[in-house]
Amino acid sequence: MFFEPMLSYLNDLEMHNNRTWFHETHGRYEKVRKDFETFTQSLVEAAAEVAPNMADRMRQLSVKQFIYRTARDMRYAAGKPPYKTWFACALSDEGREKTAMSFYVQIAPQERSEICVGVWFTDNRKTTDRIRRYISEHAEEFSAIMADPTVQSWFCGDKVSRTPKGFDADDPMIEYIKHKQWMLFCPIKDSQLTDLESVTAFCKEVFYKMEPFRALFERAMRWYPEETDTEPQQEEADTAQTPIFWPTAKSAQDWDF
Repeated sequence: MFFEPMLSYLNDLEMHNNRTWFHETHGRYEKVRKDFETFTQSLVEAAAEVAPNMADRMRQLSVKQFIYRTARDMRYAAGKPPYKTWFACALSDEGREKTAMSFYVQIAPQERSEICVGVWFTDNRKTTDRIRRYISEHAEEFSAIMADPTVQSWFCGDKVSRTPKGFDADDPMIEYIKHKQWMLFCPIKDSQLTDLESVTAFCKEVFYKMEPFRALFERAMRWYPEETDTEPQQEEADTAQTPIFWPTAKSAQDWDF
């Protein structure tokens, strides 16, 4: 079972999340980290086939450029344990640096493994509204993607309850326009984490399902419509539903990739 030592180590790390234990068991960490690098390399090839526009640049990157560090930067993680209890990679043509346009894959015990794609944060309200306008102006394409029942079941993200300023409450896409995050989230059960080949094949199937959504938001993030004179306002504080974040996060501030 390729993933069993990885899950076992991460379980133990969660129980002993301190620098002394981490350094005393560093040999175990090196072994499972190497296994995750092998897994990530197989995912790079899968993602390159699914998204050929990214393939050439992805294949020029080292595998480590896709993988997030296990040690937290404690300058920005005061009060948290020093190590993350999961392994994760972001697959894009800029490695982990282009998270919002990547396939994010996480391996963690206790049913916390996942495949995600989409926009789970933006740098400011202006960017958020640009994405909202893109959805409105590309309603047919977005609706066709969301018509897939599997994709619809994966869709999640925080949203506001009122119509954002500058948008029409009668817009057919208004329920999507109200979102501040647009994500697809596919969980991976611990029981699915068996051999390398079958898990890679499963991820590749999910990538194929997610690729139209990922590609649309990649275009949305790069799209610049004609500028208006409206100044961006502070994002609405109220939400229409309980915020949805990755299982490793309790709030937006805890996104700890």
